[in-house]
Amino acid sequence: MGSQPGPIAILPDSSQAFVANAGDALVSAVDLRSRQLLAHLETGKTPGSLALKPDGGELFVTNFDSDSLTVINTFADEVAQSLRAGRNPSQGVVESSGGRLFFTNFGSNTVSILEIYSRRMLASIAVGAQPDALALTPDGGYLLVLGSQSNDLAVVDTARLSLFTVVPLGRSPRGIAIKVFEVPAEAEQAQEK
Repeated sequence: MGSQPGPIAILPDSSQAFVANAGDALVSAVDLRSRQLLAHLETGKTPGSLALKPDGGELFVTNFDSDSLTVINTFADEVAQSLRAGRNPSQGVVESSGGRLFFTNFGSNTVSILEIYSRRMLASIAVGAQPDALALTPDGGYLLVLGSQSNDLAVVDTARLSLFTVVPLGRSPRGIAIKVFEVPAEAEQAQEK
């Protein structure tokens, strides 16, 4: 591996893992079956977050100190493209359809939305100060973004590509998880009557 290994992404079929090496500006591709290093793929400086498309075909790497995204073709184990981002892109997530990538720009206080197929930036939305962690709701309707310095949660409407609301939180929020409540079938039937 490289220097300062960090986040790991694993292909859906568990055949390969990709490891971000922040100290070497590269991502390592590893064959999990043979336990062999396949390639060191050069990215921008300080690769951090790895966001994998649901089909496993492309991996999006945020390069914190290069203000860029690296797109990796995971089938060929090669860098496909480098794209401009906001200042200090930090965390990223791909929606379940594989059509859009959402990523935070820690230094720009924004979240950006990339249309994956066309590689077109759809929007850059102002959120809290030093946005870092983010998560999509299960239905993909809202993007939740933590402002680590503004101590808040920005809620972005993904259909309108606009800020929906901001919720104040405690100091220096760093992680986010979404819990889905299932309504038992009996309760749904009772509500319908």
